[in-house]
Amino acid sequence: MDNLISLCQLIYSQRVDSIVTFDKRKRKGKTWKLYDSIIKGKISNDAEGISLLYGEGGSKHDYNRLKARLKGKLLNNLFFSRKQ
Repeated sequence: MDNLISLCQLIYSQRVDSIVTFDKRKRKGKTWKLYDSIIKGKISNDAEGISLLYGEGGSKHDYNRLKARLKGKLLNNLFFSRKQ
């Protein structure tokens, strides 16, 4: 989780915009909510993430898949974009 938090903060602080990580129309999904919640400091560990995104009975498997999807988007953004 710490690596994902650091990656989110890096992308956010660098304002890497040449490849849009999240299309404005897609800022309603769980991937966006995970990213936004990490940036805003609402999620600092997996238990908080599962609870916020899936409720108390949330699936750790689904959450881990969501984290992997977000990490892939952020890494893609980091490697294929330039700071503007």
